[in-house]
Amino acid sequence: MAAAQTLATVAQMLQSRFLTEQDATRLFYLLPHQQEKAFTIQFLAPDPGAGTSSITRDFAVVASEKLGLNILLLSTSETTGPAATAAQNRYVLPLQAEQGAELTFGGSLAAFRVQQVPLWVVMPNEHVGAQIHQRDWISFIKTQEDDFDLILIDSPAASASHMGAGLSANVDANIIVIEAEMTDYNKTKYLINRIEEMKGYILGTVLNRRHFYVPNYIYKHI
Repeated sequence: MAAAQTLATVAQMLQSRFLTEQDATRLFYLLPHQQEKAFTIQFLAPDPGAGTSSITRDFAVVASEKLGLNILLLSTSETTGPAATAAQNRYVLPLQAEQGAELTFGGSLAAFRVQQVPLWVVMPNEHVGAQIHQRDWISFIKTQEDDFDLILIDSPAASASHMGAGLSANVDANIIVIEAEMTDYNKTKYLINRIEEMKGYILGTVLNRRHFYVPNYIYKHI
């Protein structure tokens, strides 16, 4: 586990964010303010490798570090290897293990607190993810809504799991992560159709890893 970090060190570690703070903050201010329970957003992609985990992490970091919100980042992907190692590799954050029973779901989940900011990361323990049914995830999310301001779900890609589509109607909003110039249109359309069939609400999409072939300063003269 990482040693204690200062806020400045945490900020320095996160300079390689996929999203700018301005873009992430703009989204949060567009969300309805819910006093009674946390607002829940699921991030999912048509195929693996689109950067869903990094995008979810960046939204979580901005909301906790800059806006001071209590954030739960929940990964519903199956974990291979120790959860502590998987969480560190996936999110690259200074994590400290949490033992609170309310976050471990009877020992099926591993919980971590990001040092210095109000952000918790929860993911399945090794080889447990496949045993957690959709209804279990829904139950767990419901039990956490009173303790957090925002719950961000990092779901597996649609081509690898039906979990994201299955959960889509049980969250407040879904955001589809698309890898620029790589994600197949037909797979994206299929995912959108699946979410709509489940009566899930699509808040929007994130176009990740976009390449700017024309220098930025030239855009000002176009």
